Amino acid sequence: MSTTAAASSSPVRRGPPVELVVNNILLIALVLLIGYFTMQSGSFLTVSNFKVILTNYAAIGVVAAVMALLVIAGQVDMSVGSNIGFSGMVTAIAMASWGAPAGVGVLIGVGTGALVGLVNGVLCAYLRFSPIIVTLGMLSVLRGATLLINSIEIAGLGDTFFWIGNGSLLGLPVLLWVVFAVFLLSAAFLSLTVWGRYVYAIGVNPQASMLIDSFTLSRLWPAPIFLD
Repeated sequence: MSTTAAASSSPVRRGPPVELVVNNILLIALVLLIGYFTMQSGSFLTVSNFKVILTNYAAIGVVAAVMALLVIAGQVDMSVGSNIGFSGMVTAIAMASWGAPAGVGVLIGVGTGALVGLVNGVLCAYLRFSPIIVTLGMLSVLRGATLLINSIEIAGLGDTFFWIGNGSLLGLPVLLWVVFAVFLLSAAFLSLTVWGRYVYAIGVNPQASMLIDSFTLSRLWPAPIFLD
Protein backbone atom coordinates (compact mmCIF):
# COMPACT_ATOMS: atom_id res chain seq x y z
CA MET A 1 0.00 0.00 0.00
CA SER A 2 2.77 2.43 0.98
CA THR A 3 4.79 1.40 -2.06
CA THR A 4 1.88 2.25 -4.33
CA ALA A 5 1.37 5.62 -2.65
CA ALA A 6 5.07 6.45 -2.94
CA ALA A 7 5.08 5.49 -6.61
CA SER A 8 2.01 7.62 -7.33
CA SER A 9 3.46 10.63 -5.50
CA SER A 10 6.83 10.48 -7.24
CA PRO A 11 7.25 13.00 -10.04
CA VAL A 12 6.74 11.64 -13.56
CA ARG A 13 9.26 12.71 -16.14
CA ARG A 14 7.67 13.83 -19.32
CA GLY A 15 8.87 15.35 -22.55
CA PRO A 16 7.95 18.84 -23.76
CA PRO A 17 4.19 19.57 -23.86
CA VAL A 18 2.52 18.57 -27.10
CA GLU A 19 0.92 22.03 -27.39
CA LEU A 20 4.34 23.68 -27.18
CA VAL A 21 5.69 21.60 -30.05
CA VAL A 22 2.58 21.97 -32.22
CA ASN A 23 2.28 25.72 -31.67
CA ASN A 24 5.93 26.31 -32.52
CA ILE A 25 6.40 23.76 -35.30
CA LEU A 26 6.44 26.46 -38.00
CA LEU A 27 8.97 28.48 -36.00
CA ILE A 28 11.15 25.38 -35.63
CA ALA A 29 10.88 24.71 -39.38
CA LEU A 30 11.84 28.33 -40.11
CA VAL A 31 14.93 28.09 -37.89
CA LEU A 32 15.95 24.84 -39.60
CA LEU A 33 15.52 26.39 -43.05
CA ILE A 34 17.58 29.44 -42.07
CA GLY A 35 20.33 27.17 -40.78
CA TYR A 36 20.28 25.06 -43.94
CA PHE A 37 20.47 28.00 -46.36
CA THR A 38 23.15 29.66 -44.23
CA MET A 39 25.33 26.56 -44.61
CA GLN A 40 24.67 26.48 -48.35
CA SER A 41 25.57 30.12 -49.02
CA GLY A 42 27.64 32.61 -47.07
CA SER A 43 25.63 35.56 -48.40
CA PHE A 44 22.29 34.29 -47.12
CA LEU A 45 22.53 35.48 -43.51
CA THR A 46 23.18 39.12 -44.38
CA VAL A 47 21.23 42.33 -43.81
CA SER A 48 20.91 43.10 -47.52
CA ASN A 49 19.53 39.65 -48.28
CA PHE A 50 16.95 39.88 -45.50
CA LYS A 51 15.95 43.31 -46.83
CA VAL A 52 15.30 41.79 -50.24
CA ILE A 53 13.33 38.87 -48.76
CA LEU A 54 11.20 41.09 -46.54
CA THR A 55 10.54 43.53 -49.39
CA ASN A 56 9.49 40.78 -51.79
CA TYR A 57 7.08 39.33 -49.24
CA ALA A 58 5.78 42.62 -47.87
CA ALA A 59 2.29 42.07 -49.28
CA ILE A 60 2.11 38.64 -47.64
CA GLY A 61 3.25 40.21 -44.37
CA VAL A 62 0.43 42.75 -44.46
CA VAL A 63 -2.11 40.01 -45.16
CA ALA A 64 -0.66 37.82 -42.40
CA ALA A 65 -0.94 40.61 -39.83
CA VAL A 66 -4.62 41.14 -40.61
CA MET A 67 -5.48 37.46 -41.10
CA ALA A 68 -4.05 36.74 -37.64
CA LEU A 69 -7.11 38.49 -36.19
CA LEU A 70 -9.42 36.16 -38.10
CA VAL A 71 -7.47 33.05 -37.13
CA ILE A 72 -7.41 34.07 -33.45
CA ALA A 73 -11.19 34.41 -33.61
CA GLY A 74 -11.37 30.83 -34.91
CA GLN A 75 -12.60 31.75 -38.40
CA VAL A 76 -11.25 31.35 -41.93
CA ASP A 77 -11.37 33.31 -45.19
CA MET A 78 -10.36 31.50 -48.38
CA SER A 79 -10.98 34.50 -50.66
CA VAL A 80 -8.22 36.80 -49.37
CA GLY A 81 -5.82 36.25 -52.28
CA SER A 82 -8.52 36.74 -54.91
CA ASN A 83 -9.78 39.81 -53.06
CA ILE A 84 -6.30 41.33 -53.18
CA GLY A 85 -6.02 40.73 -56.91
CA PHE A 86 -9.48 42.11 -57.61
CA SER A 87 -8.98 45.21 -55.44
CA GLY A 88 -5.59 45.83 -57.04
CA MET A 89 -7.11 45.70 -60.52
CA VAL A 90 -9.86 48.13 -59.47
CA THR A 91 -7.19 50.49 -58.11
CA ALA A 92 -5.24 50.30 -61.38
CA ILE A 93 -8.35 50.97 -63.48
CA ALA A 94 -9.33 53.92 -61.27
CA MET A 95 -5.92 55.52 -61.75
CA ALA A 96 -5.20 54.65 -65.39
CA SER A 97 -8.66 54.80 -66.95
CA TRP A 98 -10.64 57.13 -64.70
CA GLY A 99 -7.78 59.53 -64.00
CA ALA A 100 -8.04 59.27 -60.21
CA PRO A 101 -5.04 60.44 -58.12
CA ALA A 102 -2.94 57.83 -56.34
CA GLY A 103 -4.56 58.43 -52.93
CA VAL A 104 -8.08 58.24 -54.34
CA GLY A 105 -7.20 55.10 -56.29
CA VAL A 106 -5.89 53.43 -53.15
CA LEU A 107 -9.05 54.38 -51.25
CA ILE A 108 -11.20 52.95 -54.05
CA GLY A 109 -9.24 49.69 -53.95
CA VAL A 110 -9.43 49.46 -50.15
CA GLY A 111 -13.14 50.23 -50.28
CA THR A 112 -13.66 47.49 -52.85
CA GLY A 113 -11.87 44.95 -50.65
CA ALA A 114 -13.84 46.11 -47.61
CA LEU A 115 -17.11 45.72 -49.53
CA VAL A 116 -16.20 42.14 -50.44
CA GLY A 117 -15.38 41.46 -46.79
CA LEU A 118 -18.70 42.98 -45.76
CA VAL A 119 -20.58 40.65 -48.11
CA ASN A 120 -18.70 37.66 -46.66
CA GLY A 121 -19.41 38.84 -43.12
CA VAL A 122 -23.13 39.34 -43.69
CA LEU A 123 -23.51 35.92 -45.31
CA CYS A 124 -21.62 34.21 -42.48
CA ALA A 125 -22.75 36.18 -39.42
CA TYR A 126 -26.37 37.00 -40.21
CA LEU A 127 -27.44 34.34 -42.71
CA ARG A 128 -25.44 31.61 -40.89
CA PHE A 129 -23.74 30.20 -43.99
CA SER A 130 -20.55 28.21 -43.58
CA PRO A 131 -17.49 30.52 -43.83
CA ILE A 132 -15.60 27.97 -45.92
CA ILE A 133 -18.42 27.66 -48.47
CA VAL A 134 -19.00 31.41 -48.64
CA THR A 135 -15.36 32.37 -49.03
CA LEU A 136 -14.65 29.59 -51.52
CA GLY A 137 -17.55 30.82 -53.64
CA MET A 138 -16.31 34.40 -53.33
CA LEU A 139 -12.82 33.21 -54.33
CA SER A 140 -14.19 31.82 -57.61
CA VAL A 141 -16.30 34.92 -58.30
CA LEU A 142 -13.42 37.35 -57.69
CA ARG A 143 -10.94 35.26 -59.65
CA GLY A 144 -13.26 35.21 -62.66
CA ALA A 145 -13.90 38.95 -62.40
CA THR A 146 -10.16 39.66 -62.11
CA LEU A 147 -9.39 37.57 -65.18
CA LEU A 148 -12.10 39.43 -67.06
CA ILE A 149 -10.64 42.80 -66.05
CA ASN A 150 -7.10 41.61 -66.71
CA SER A 151 -7.89 41.18 -70.40
CA ILE A 152 -7.66 44.98 -70.68
CA GLU A 153 -4.15 46.44 -70.86
CA ILE A 154 -3.54 48.85 -67.99
CA ALA A 155 -0.42 51.01 -67.73
CA GLY A 156 0.77 54.34 -66.36
CA LEU A 157 0.16 54.31 -62.61
CA GLY A 158 2.49 57.24 -62.00
CA ASP A 159 5.53 57.86 -59.82
CA THR A 160 3.75 57.41 -56.48
CA PHE A 161 3.26 53.69 -56.91
CA PHE A 162 6.80 53.33 -58.21
CA TRP A 163 8.09 55.05 -55.06
CA ILE A 164 5.97 52.82 -52.81
CA GLY A 165 7.29 49.68 -54.49
CA ASN A 166 10.91 50.72 -55.02
CA GLY A 167 11.64 53.78 -52.89
CA SER A 168 13.25 54.01 -49.47
CA LEU A 169 12.65 56.06 -46.33
CA LEU A 170 15.29 56.58 -43.64
CA GLY A 171 17.43 53.83 -45.16
CA LEU A 172 14.67 51.20 -45.29
CA PRO A 173 12.35 50.29 -48.18
CA VAL A 174 8.94 51.94 -48.02
CA LEU A 175 7.24 48.54 -48.13
CA LEU A 176 8.96 47.54 -44.90
CA TRP A 177 7.64 50.66 -43.18
CA VAL A 178 4.16 49.72 -44.37
CA VAL A 179 4.54 46.19 -42.98
CA PHE A 180 5.85 47.47 -39.63
CA ALA A 181 2.97 49.96 -39.37
CA VAL A 182 0.36 47.26 -40.07
CA PHE A 183 1.92 44.91 -37.50
CA LEU A 184 1.96 47.66 -34.86
CA LEU A 185 -1.65 48.60 -35.58
CA SER A 186 -2.76 44.96 -35.38
CA ALA A 187 -0.91 44.45 -32.10
CA ALA A 188 -2.39 47.66 -30.67
CA PHE A 189 -5.88 46.61 -31.76
CA LEU A 190 -5.56 43.22 -30.07
CA SER A 191 -3.94 44.50 -26.87
CA LEU A 192 -5.42 47.93 -26.26
CA THR A 193 -9.01 47.83 -27.49
CA VAL A 194 -12.15 46.13 -26.26
CA TRP A 195 -12.82 44.70 -29.70
CA GLY A 196 -9.40 43.08 -29.63
CA ARG A 197 -10.21 41.33 -26.35
CA TYR A 198 -13.48 40.17 -27.90
CA VAL A 199 -11.47 38.59 -30.74
CA TYR A 200 -9.55 36.49 -28.22
CA ALA A 201 -12.72 35.65 -26.30
CA ILE A 202 -14.58 34.53 -29.42
CA GLY A 203 -11.68 32.32 -30.45
CA VAL A 204 -11.53 30.62 -27.04
CA ASN A 205 -15.26 30.17 -26.37
CA PRO A 206 -17.92 31.90 -28.51
CA GLN A 207 -20.81 30.93 -26.19
CA ALA A 208 -19.07 32.22 -23.08
CA SER A 209 -18.06 35.48 -24.78
CA MET A 210 -21.67 36.00 -25.89
CA LEU A 211 -22.92 35.50 -22.33
CA ILE A 212 -20.28 37.85 -20.93
CA ASP A 213 -21.19 40.46 -23.54
CA SER A 214 -24.89 40.19 -22.67
CA PHE A 215 -24.09 40.52 -18.95
CA THR A 216 -21.91 43.58 -19.61
CA LEU A 217 -24.62 45.24 -21.67
CA SER A 218 -27.21 44.57 -18.97
CA ARG A 219 -24.94 46.23 -16.38
CA LEU A 220 -24.11 49.23 -18.55
CA TRP A 221 -27.60 49.78 -19.97
CA PRO A 222 -30.22 48.59 -17.46
CA ALA A 223 -33.84 48.07 -18.38
CA PRO A 224 -35.62 51.38 -19.11
CA ILE A 225 -37.99 52.80 -16.53
CA PHE A 226 -41.34 53.87 -17.95
CA LEU A 227 -42.88 56.87 -16.25
CA ASP A 228 -46.53 57.78 -16.29
